[in-house]
Order: sequence, then C-alpha cells, then structure tokens
Amino acid sequence: MKRWNYFVVISFVLPACLVLSGCGPRTGNPIVIGATFPLTGDNATYGENLRNAIEIRVSEINAQGGIAGRMVKVNYQDDANDPKQAVSNLQRFISLDHVPAVIGSAGSNCTKAMAPIANSSRVVIISPTSSQEDLSQAGPFFFRSCPSDAYQSKIIAKLMRDKGFQKVGVFYVTNSWGVGMKDKFLKEFPKLGGQVVAVESGDETALDFRTQLAKLKKSGAEALFMPTYSKQGGRVVQQAREIGIKLQLFGCDPWDVPEFSEAAGSAAEGVLFTVFDQYAGPEYKAMAAEYQKRYGKAPDFIAASGYDCMLVLGEAMKQLTANGKEITGSNIRDTLRQIKVIGATGLNQFDGHGDTVGKQFTTKTVLNGRVVSLESR
Repeated sequence: MKRWNYFVVISFVLPACLVLSGCGPRTGNPIVIGATFPLTGDNATYGENLRNAIEIRVSEINAQGGIAGRMVKVNYQDDANDPKQAVSNLQRFISLDHVPAVIGSAGSNCTKAMAPIANSSRVVIISPTSSQEDLSQAGPFFFRSCPSDAYQSKIIAKLMRDKGFQKVGVFYVTNSWGVGMKDKFLKEFPKLGGQVVAVESGDETALDFRTQLAKLKKSGAEALFMPTYSKQGGRVVQQAREIGIKLQLFGCDPWDVPEFSEAAGSAAEGVLFTVFDQYAGPEYKAMAAEYQKRYGKAPDFIAASGYDCMLVLGEAMKQLTANGKEITGSNIRDTLRQIKVIGATGLNQFDGHGDTVGKQFTTKTVLNGRVVSLESR
C-alpha cells in the first residue's frame, strides 16, 4: 500500500514538474542571445543590417539542428545609439533572459557603457562595429569582430600625407568613438611631418555645423579629416560645400552606408574614407547571396561583421556542448580566446584583449555618385 501511494505521488508530481520546467531535462529549451543596436534614429541602418545578417546565421545554425538539439533565438532591442538605453537593454538581457552573451552595440559609446556590467555579470559582449581604441581595455568579457581605430587612424594619417597634405583641419563627432579617432589622429599626423591647424566638433544629432566649418575654412587647412557618424557626416559634407569649402574631405567607415550618401547628396562626390576590407572568399559569397535573396540588396561591411559575431558565438557554443561543458558566459569567453573560424569578414581570431587580428582596411571614394574601392592597406 505504501509502495502504491509512492507511485501515485510520483506519477502526478513528475508531469507537473516537467510542465513548470523547474526540474527535469532542459535540453530542448532554446538558447537565447541578446542583441542591442540602433534600430531607430540617425543610425538605424546599422541595426537593420546587423539584424538581417544575424538572422541569416541563426537560421543556418537552427537548420543544422541548433546547438546540441537546442534552437538559437536572438532577442533584439533598440538602443537608438544611446548609452543609457544600451545599458538598460543589457540589464534586461541579464535579469530576465539570463543570456550568456550579447551582440552589440554598433556605437563605441554604447558598448563602452555596457562593458563594466558585462564583466561583473560574467556575460560575453561582442560588438560588430565598436572600433574605439580604448575598448581594448574594456575587460575580459569584451570582444569585437571589427579592427580597432588605433590602426584606422594611422592609415588615414598616412593616406593624407601620401596625398601631399601638410596642414589639415579636423571635425569630429563628440562621442567616445569620435574623440578617440580625433585623439589618435592628432598623435599620428605630426609623427609623419604634418600639422593639425584647427580642430572643431559637433554633436551627432545636431543639424547645423556651419559655424564650426567656417572656422575650419579660415584656418589655412589644405584638407579636412572628419571622423563622424553616417547621417551626421553627410550633413557636414553637404554644409561644407554649401559654404564654399573645396578642400579634399576624408572620413571613416561610417561613411560607407546609404545614410551618408543620402544626407550628403552630390556633395559626397570625391570624398575619401577608409573602411574594413571586405573578404571576398566563398564564406562571404554564400552569405551575400542569401542576404540578397532575403532582403533584395547586397550586404555591407556592417552586415558581414554582424554575421560573424553570431558565427563565432555559435561555434563557441558548439565546441562547449561537444566537450560536455555548460553554455555560460565564462565558458564562451574562454572558448572565443582560442577560436579560429573563417566567416563573412575572413578569419575571425581574437587576441588577449578581445580584438580581432589580421583584418585590413580599404580606401573608398564616391565617383559619379557610386562608392568605389581604391586600394587595401
């Protein structure tokens, strides 16, 4: 009789326990990854392209059976390139979704604000486009699939000197990325024998930069370096031409998106800017073909970098489950430090600071209204 009672208790409690998912095997539960990007505002194209590419890789992982039978799901949140909102999104991912990793953000200012929380919570944060040099010291749980600005600023300084410019002016966006690019350039250009004769700045959401540009026009500069975001950069370039600045204008990777060209219009003709060199191997071609099929357009460097963020996270989780290890932020971090995998941007490999290694830059210009590549450096 006692044995029968025991069986009854178990037969009723066990199904209830499984329904509540508080006990029993959790193998079938999806693996949730967080993602925070600007999906609205001036930099919304970044978030849209990143989400598009990440979803392609998620579909590929799930079509192959997921991670040890568990499907992968990404929870996307809009941070509008606002550090406070990015931090709020990260806290939500940690407290509600219990994610082991977060992809984001696009802007270095947002990623820099999230890094301390990611480190203290032992959650990996991997950014596709946050290139500020200081992020190399962001902590043990930070990684990025794009190169550091430390290299890009050197390339731009050398490019300007190679073009024969001795005296230059600088206009930069007043956030952590823009300040970092400006500071590194101010160190590198004089080393090459050049002189920075004027420095001006503006907020990325401002609409009028004519006052700052007028000062640069009177400075005696022979060319201008403008580390700005995409839509802001377009407005700056357009207004520079409007007030009669005919100098050669140089920018950075944010200018390689439609928002820049749309804002600048015909004023973009002839500008020069650097952007991550696009790997052209079979891995990129396969991703690009699927991107074109799904979204009716070719992927840009932002999309390729976002795809690779999901690629390396997926590979890390596969390795962990294959070795019988739990999918945690700490275990993903340790695996990413050893990983080598070729994706849409080429070889993905990280150094001790979470920086990607071995990736180059291409110089581009706008010719007859079209963006064209010049050379790799």
